[in-house]
Amino acid sequence: VGNSWSNGRDDVENVISQLVNTVNELEATANSLWEDIFNPAFDTMIQNGQLLPNDQLNAINYIMDQPRTISKNLLIEKYGQLIARLKSNVHHLYEFLFVMQREALIGLGKGEYNFDEKIRAFYDKIAAFGKQINEWAVETKHELEMHANTIQGDWLHILSQYNQNIDVTVKTLVTIFQQLIENLMTHYLKVVLTVVPNAVNGIENMKRQGLLSFFHYQTENNK
Repeated sequence: VGNSWSNGRDDVENVISQLVNTVNELEATANSLWEDIFNPAFDTMIQNGQLLPNDQLNAINYIMDQPRTISKNLLIEKYGQLIARLKSNVHHLYEFLFVMQREALIGLGKGEYNFDEKIRAFYDKIAAFGKQINEWAVETKHELEMHANTIQGDWLHILSQYNQNIDVTVKTLVTIFQQLIENLMTHYLKVVLTVVPNAVNGIENMKRQGLLSFFHYQTENNK
């Protein structure tokens, strides 16, 4: 997405053409990122309880250990069902972000230059997604514990391991989602600087309000 806008032009037709290409590339990027990074990362965290993400979202390398073996028991099936539901819910949040990005880019092509509103909407999602994922985790652990109470035996150790895996997964997912949202905002703002007249003023105003600390750019005057 960033490469598509590295050499922006003033010509309107060319700008619209680049927007179309950017939107198309965004969809392919979203699919690839989920399949290659988020999906296997989720599985690794939920099995191992450990995950080490790289500093750069677009270059994340995961250190994956062999899944810890847990004796088969009557909780495994329920755990699998609950985790499948949690994973599906997280995937919906992930897809929603790229829908937001796509609509924001298409809006620029239609002359909708209220980019500050789009940025604030992205910021809202950082807090909202973190809260939602944590609520799902609490719900998942509660249902798992309730199910364990219906099964004869002492499942305390296994429940503790499952809960630990869920906690590590959720903590890391919240961090990764924040990195992803900041990454999407960065690329969106690069497009904004190419398309929107006097966009720098709006960006600087948001920075004065404590926003966009992660976004750094150069103008023609300070290159």
